[in-house]
Amino acid sequence: MGKAGEPSLMRRRAPSDAPTAASNLPRGRPMTSALKGAWHRHGGVLRTAGALLGTTVVTSGLGLVFWWTAALWLPPSAVGYGSAAVNVMTVVGTVGMLGLGTMLVGELRGGRSPQPGLVSASLVSTAVASSMLAIVVLLVMYIGHLKTFDVTDVLIDVLFVLGAALTGVSFVLDLALIGLGAGPLQLARNSVFALVKWLLLYTLLPVISRDSAGGVLAAWVVGLAVSFAVLALPTATTLRTLVARPDWATLRSLRGATSAHNAFNLAGQVPRLLLPVMATTVISPSAGAAFFIAWMIAGFLYVIPTHLSTALFAIGAGRLDELAEKLRFSFRLSLAFGIIAGPVLAILAPQLLRIFGADYSASGTASLQLLTIAYVPMAIKTHYIAVMRVQGRLRQGSFVAVTGALFELVGAAVGARLYGINGLTIGVLVGLTIEAAIMSPTLLRAGPSIFFRHASRAGRAGLGEDVNAPSDL
Repeated sequence: MGKAGEPSLMRRRAPSDAPTAASNLPRGRPMTSALKGAWHRHGGVLRTAGALLGTTVVTSGLGLVFWWTAALWLPPSAVGYGSAAVNVMTVVGTVGMLGLGTMLVGELRGGRSPQPGLVSASLVSTAVASSMLAIVVLLVMYIGHLKTFDVTDVLIDVLFVLGAALTGVSFVLDLALIGLGAGPLQLARNSVFALVKWLLLYTLLPVISRDSAGGVLAAWVVGLAVSFAVLALPTATTLRTLVARPDWATLRSLRGATSAHNAFNLAGQVPRLLLPVMATTVISPSAGAAFFIAWMIAGFLYVIPTHLSTALFAIGAGRLDELAEKLRFSFRLSLAFGIIAGPVLAILAPQLLRIFGADYSASGTASLQLLTIAYVPMAIKTHYIAVMRVQGRLRQGSFVAVTGALFELVGAAVGARLYGINGLTIGVLVGLTIEAAIMSPTLLRAGPSIFFRHASRAGRAGLGEDVNAPSDL
């Protein structure tokens, strides 16, 4: 144990005369044994990350088809306005979520701690907060004459407010389902959403305005609304938790934790969502479209560290003694993926963007290649947030994460003003690198030797770790 009140994150050193698991294994054990051992120790993290990854593969894959269809039929300016409208709407839903979804993951803990009434109270609160915030954002955009999208169109305004409310509710609902151990239901809802919105866009293309965000926004919002039909599928226990009478007292008692979780959510999501909007507003709608497509493709690279770190939080909540081992596993697996996939994506960048059109390849290739370099600082950032959540250091961690997000946005704004889309990307990369430098010491303390497979025997013994035990991946 460390100081009083501090959890011990290291394994005790085994007595020298005691047989260990490692001593009973033959030298050069087969790779299959190592993989089985990793699955045995980290199966919870892998299963949770796998459920999230399955959702991303389906929804992001169909999302790519959605924007590919829009890019083929609509001019880049319309794609830029449409993506900006969707991203601003998603920002509003993220803020309106109030951190409630992430709080529910920790409170429900894989369905082991069902709290009827807490989920429904969170859903109602998010719907109201997101709607009100959407109205405020529209008023600010109208008064400030911001050219992000056409806020003078009544239909767009109605769709925007409704979509923001549904977006916030969907975020909270998806995380609640993960917390309840109902990952397949979350996957089903997102799959329906992705498929329906694409079918609606394809149907509306012949009749929508080629210069407006209205058609894209309508397909998105209606698809989101239809996706909630899957709520007819839950088991009785899950359904009772979702529709129980709202428990406002319990929700109020958790407001301190939810505000800190919300700050983490904003730090992680707002830069990702606002950067395409910034490209559209500061540079041009066409530049916004090119950057958005490049950013979306790069997002496929970032999903592994994002989902592994989310699973680390979901599995590690309340289990501090396992944090160091699971952190090392999650982070090293993220790095291994990035070492392989990052260079491949950089090489294929021109061809991938050309699928959307020659203009996208010409304008966005350098930006996409630069974004592959951001993989490592992005992995550090996502794991830092997970570690601070598991350790319960929400206020300190959220302050650092929000400050880092400001570095990203300020760097992007300055770069966009000076050098256009490539300058914006360089500014983001610089901001993420500064964040990573600030956050890395926390990861090293939480998971010693996180960057290396083997620490020295003396160093590991000094940390109180069993030098004979098999190292985790």
